[in-house]
Amino acid sequence: MYLSRYNSDQKRPIFPVCLLLENKSCLVVGGGKIATRKVSLLIQASAQVTVIAPQISDELIALSESHSITHINRQFIDSDLNNHKLVYCATNDKGVNQHILDLCKQKGILCCSIDSGWIDGDFLTPAVIRCDDLTVSVSTGGRACRRSRLVKASLSKHLSLLNNSTLAVIGTSHLELPTERREHLHCSGDDYQSKTNMIRQIWGVHEFVLLNTCNRIELIFSGCVTTELLHLLKKILNFDSLQDNEYYFKQGIQAFEHGVALCGGLLSQLAGENHITAQMKETVAASIESSCAGTIMQEWFSSTLHLSREVRQATSQLLRNEEYEDVALKFIQCEMSSRTISPAIAIIGTGVVGSSMMNMLLTAFPELICEWIYHSRKPDIPSELQNRVKVSQFEKLPEVSKKSDIIISAIRTDNPVITNDNRFVFKSGSILIDLSLPRSIDPGIKDTTENITVLDLDGLNKWYRIEQVNRDDLLSICNRIVHANRDIYDKLITSITGRNS
Repeated sequence: MYLSRYNSDQKRPIFPVCLLLENKSCLVVGGGKIATRKVSLLIQASAQVTVIAPQISDELIALSESHSITHINRQFIDSDLNNHKLVYCATNDKGVNQHILDLCKQKGILCCSIDSGWIDGDFLTPAVIRCDDLTVSVSTGGRACRRSRLVKASLSKHLSLLNNSTLAVIGTSHLELPTERREHLHCSGDDYQSKTNMIRQIWGVHEFVLLNTCNRIELIFSGCVTTELLHLLKKILNFDSLQDNEYYFKQGIQAFEHGVALCGGLLSQLAGENHITAQMKETVAASIESSCAGTIMQEWFSSTLHLSREVRQATSQLLRNEEYEDVALKFIQCEMSSRTISPAIAIIGTGVVGSSMMNMLLTAFPELICEWIYHSRKPDIPSELQNRVKVSQFEKLPEVSKKSDIIISAIRTDNPVITNDNRFVFKSGSILIDLSLPRSIDPGIKDTTENITVLDLDGLNKWYRIEQVNRDDLLSICNRIVHANRDIYDKLITSITGRNS
């Protein structure tokens, strides 16, 4: 009996390639189960296959009778290697297999042995998955075939889901739920991380972006949508207690159109506002960095951003293009017009909204002096404004509340920073404006403190009567633009599934 010079624990470095064997002559020596599998792989590659063995399996007999292969019913002889480009040694005799390997080396023919002599060969046959025109191969360098099969089985499930994938979105916003019912659904910090970690474990969700803004929480994803998948997502997002009309779910071209309308500001509380574009861009970038998203969602956002610019241009004549800071400023201007003394104003938060609010107030009221409260990022005040802006740390907030006529909160937080805590005492007639969601000012303060006004986003909405145009008219314009550019969506879906959308 022939003994291999190598033990079974050895492995070899491999160089993965895909051989083009169409109409090329290939030889399989042996007719058992393993030989049958190798023949099947060669046929899938459209090779011209010859099998040499005195006995062959029923599958090989059927292939021979259908002229799919050529069967030579005898033992191997050295001249059988002539004119073949690739050879499999698949007999149950290690000596014969090694002899064929040695002959192939002399003749420069690619050869693989199915027994422990594989390490003397030229190539390994990986575990192979085929799905339409997609071929995936898995190899451990010959060391752990079971591991390769497990990976193959796992990828096979994934590819079957990928082949039926689409773009989808599930979420809720101010259009479906008021602030007091919606704010517990919003998430940040550890809660946001926990939700994304759970979503990434779900089979069928390939890439995703979890968008959390002041007026909506929604999941945009590419995946294979099933009833079970939606049930899991609703559970994770805490939507399972909502009625059907209290959240939205869209897929396909409707989900793509939703993204364009959202990025175009048409679904914001103030239709046409610009913050949402930056928020989406920031969220997509963070999702890519954390590996929740990749090239699919990157291409989705790139296409969405491109079409949203066209939507903004087409709807610009219908919109006044105002942000929430604009509405807050108008409210403050209205309040100040009835006051003889310039009010003391404090702003909490140094992010985009807080910084924008500060700049707008200083510009609108040249004599105004403001207090700016920061938590972790101290604002950089230009020298020409240092006599008009006093910067204080977050711990000073209770002290600031006692002397401020107007407090504007624009800080991102999971819990209110201004509460009914006895640390907070307010001036009579003071105004608290909350531009955050989740809300950073406890709305219950107005019920326990006399003669103060608390306005959150919904309150500003009611004061301003924000619906400047019919939102359906805006969405109709978006619909026309998206469908006129349907090829952009089709290209995205084809890149995922390999099929036309």
